[in-house]
Amino acid sequence: TPLNSGAEQALRDLLSVRRAMRCPDDDDAPLICSRLGKAMSERSFQHRLQAWRQSAGLQVEVSPHWLRHTFAQRVIATTEHRDPQAVVQVLLGHASRASTTVYTLPTGEDIERAAEEACR
Repeated sequence: TPLNSGAEQALRDLLSVRRAMRCPDDDDAPLICSRLGKAMSERSFQHRLQAWRQSAGLQVEVSPHWLRHTFAQRVIATTEHRDPQAVVQVLLGHASRASTTVYTLPTGEDIERAAEEACR
């Protein structure tokens, strides 16, 4: 899957943090390590993500899955490709287009905005 420049930089930054934490540097090492240099548990990662959310001042609940949906919805909203859903399918690594559909459904805000615009 291709990475945009922002994602590439974020990965470089993450690798720098890993080195500073003295995490294992082999190819099979976890990308995100605990303070003990081992793979972080799913629950610990969820806690860490909530701390990052709070420090960023986000008012919405977040999860790794929420990030995936948000990314897919942003691609749909911003791509100029003739088949935006196909772009999302490739970026998310889905074999089936049906799997991609759930990521590209309109948000509650999209539906509310469409309803308001239809009544003008």
